[in-house]
Amino acid sequence: MQLKVIVLQLLKEKPYSGYDLMKAIYEHSGWKPSPGSMYPVLDELSRRKLVDVRVSGKRKVYSLTNNGKKEAKELSNTTEKIIEEINKNIRLFSKLYVHEKVDYNESLLMAFEDLKKGKMPFGKLTKEAMELKKVLINIYMGGKHINKEAKIRSILKRAILDLNRI
Repeated sequence: MQLKVIVLQLLKEKPYSGYDLMKAIYEHSGWKPSPGSMYPVLDELSRRKLVDVRVSGKRKVYSLTNNGKKEAKELSNTTEKIIEEINKNIRLFSKLYVHEKVDYNESLLMAFEDLKKGKMPFGKLTKEAMELKKVLINIYMGGKHINKEAKIRSILKRAILDLNRI
């Protein structure tokens, strides 16, 4: 379901091949769907007459039909409503449980505003942010952090200092 929503949103911008869709999703989110998940979604959208398929060389290029545009708009409206509801809950939670001004709440609200506009919260930096998270999790899961906390902390502190200079 989620992949279908992402595909429809991307196809609102321009036609894509299946491979280019996978690449675009990776660039926006740091997650690359497999061909085994992408092509069944595209086949379903084609069967439902939400996308047109045009052969260009060895590639199939997908574009939204009028019905596909309507579906994408409805999904955008639904997504916007869900995000607005999450925003309301964050604001309520902040008022009830947070007694000091906490920047995390503001950054969450900003991220949800970006999502409502169809933008990813770190923009083109999402891939790198996701990669950093993966590296840290792999270090932890592999037990590589044991006896190396000081080195890891030093690397992260240098990165934080560099980022704060921006």
